[in-house]
Amino acid sequence: MAGAGAGQRKDPTKEGGAIETLVKARLAKLLPLSRGDQLERGGIVHRHNTTQVLGFVECPPGTEEDLDIGFKKDGCGRYLKPNRGCPPGTTPVAFYHTHGRDDSKRPAGMRRAGPAGFSDEDMRIATEEQLVAFVALDDGRWLRYAPVQVPVAAGSMECTIAGVTETVPFRAQHAFDADGQPFWTKAKPEPMNGNLLR
Repeated sequence: MAGAGAGQRKDPTKEGGAIETLVKARLAKLLPLSRGDQLERGGIVHRHNTTQVLGFVECPPGTEEDLDIGFKKDGCGRYLKPNRGCPPGTTPVAFYHTHGRDDSKRPAGMRRAGPAGFSDEDMRIATEEQLVAFVALDDGRWLRYAPVQVPVAAGSMECTIAGVTETVPFRAQHAFDADGQPFWTKAKPEPMNGNLLR
């Protein structure tokens, strides 16, 4: 059996493996840029609804601590970017981003203990969106977070913004399990094979 770092995929499905290959290639291009200017970069992997072909869209660089990939919503819960920024006729299946901040360039009191992995917010968004998430660390390692499946209820509701009432679709899910634990804490990040800087 191959050892760690031998290149085996974490997701045993054909599509999951293809997503990992695409994401690894994108993160390998984005991480050196993030290490250079200290800004987060990333995007969303999408699947074409007819052909099943995978593609990706990337957003402009963010800040040292944040990136607007496409999950922001208005007061009625609608995405500010239609289809989360993905082309019409596609479905988002994963998202990825860099944590390229090099703390060796910071004053001692402002350094983290080590390379930053997934933030709680990253894992919460992955769980809420039901998307696999990937993050590249500043030392070239990369991680995968596959959220647990959470039951979703969908329907429509009345919503008023700036005095205008509309009927809008909604999607709701439980944030906590029967024991009161947040669903996003149920899955754990796992290291991926290979180093993106080599």
